[in-house]
Amino acid sequence: MSRALYEHLAEKYLQSLIQRNPDQARQVLSSSPELLPDLYEIANLGEVMDWPAQIVACGQMQMLLDQMNWQKGSLVNLSPSDLPTLEQFSEALTT
Repeated sequence: MSRALYEHLAEKYLQSLIQRNPDQARQVLSSSPELLPDLYEIANLGEVMDWPAQIVACGQMQMLLDQMNWQKGSLVNLSPSDLPTLEQFSEALTT
């Protein structure tokens, strides 16, 4: 899978998570301004419909994506129950 495809799929998935409960999404994104300043800023300054693209484009996400080996090109198919929650996405950015 290419990085561009992964970013596109991540954005679509984040969109579905945020649309389910925007208030909860705002709470998750703004829960840790010290550890996740990018997400905090997105939740407080961005429009809900722009959050998925802003999350994927934020510095913390891009640093995480920079660490992945995109040359491997393998694709992993996960069942919906194996996909991360918004909380798990935000936790991954703190590592």
